[in-house]
Amino acid sequence: MWSACIAPHDAVDPSRFDGSWVLEGDSNPMAMEVADAGSDELAGSIVGAVGGRAQPFLEASVSDGQLRFRVEREFDGGTRVGSTTVAWFESGLLVGETLREDSPHKRLWSGRRPAVVTDVDNGDWVEQEPVVLFDGSGLSGWHAAEADHPEGWSVKDGILRSAGNAPNLVSDLEFWNFRLQVEYRVARGGNSGIGLRGRYEVQILDDHGLEPSIHGNGAIYSRIEPRSVATKHHSEWQVFDIRLIGREVTIVLNGTTTINRQVIQGLTAIARDARESEPGPVVLQGDHGPIEFRSLIAIPLRRG
Repeated sequence: MWSACIAPHDAVDPSRFDGSWVLEGDSNPMAMEVADAGSDELAGSIVGAVGGRAQPFLEASVSDGQLRFRVEREFDGGTRVGSTTVAWFESGLLVGETLREDSPHKRLWSGRRPAVVTDVDNGDWVEQEPVVLFDGSGLSGWHAAEADHPEGWSVKDGILRSAGNAPNLVSDLEFWNFRLQVEYRVARGGNSGIGLRGRYEVQILDDHGLEPSIHGNGAIYSRIEPRSVATKHHSEWQVFDIRLIGREVTIVLNGTTTINRQVIQGLTAIARDARESEPGPVVLQGDHGPIEFRSLIAIPLRRG
């Protein structure tokens, strides 16, 4: 049974743990929410500790200046994997460690409050010249997320394809407020995603005929559930029109508005960094099953 190392920590009012946190260390950032620390109502969630979903705290407590909790996820096939996190304040800073139960390696991290983002979708934004991110001829303008990994993407007959085992593909260009128009086709039962600014994943999923889900097609993965399912049959080309201003996102899928000016409350697991007040790239997920794209157009937005 793993337990946290004994480390110097500040005597602290447990309520200091409350609120939103970004946890940054030697791997992709995590996002944590804590409420009512130090009371019997202590609750929270964490993104990135085990799998990509926002997992609710289990067995959570605060004692001796440390917040401790466990989370668990059931993967396809019924495998359950948990992780344990311990956090404390040291020299005024939140620090901690997270250990997945199927790994011998602790993730050491420091925490900070999320960046303040003030832009809102209030009608003041004017479209600029469209930027064609994929013109059907090749992978110019893109690079693999893992520099030492074969890209695993191909272009044929004007279509960008991943067979399903490729690393994420990252645009060289970065964007702040913008619209993104995407034509895609996903395989039967397929799963992919589009990273906005490299931090917020718009889920792609073959869920035609199913009910809306916070992990379904067009969701901001594990953050915002679409209000309806507008997914076509997997054999058909489908169209996203996504608008992101500050943290406010609007998603139109196949002509139906499924998310309208909803606030993204924090990072999703696709996040490459936690600089939420800065521009970031478009990311295409390539390792969750076959996916095809035939059009990707970004339209920057500026104040009028």
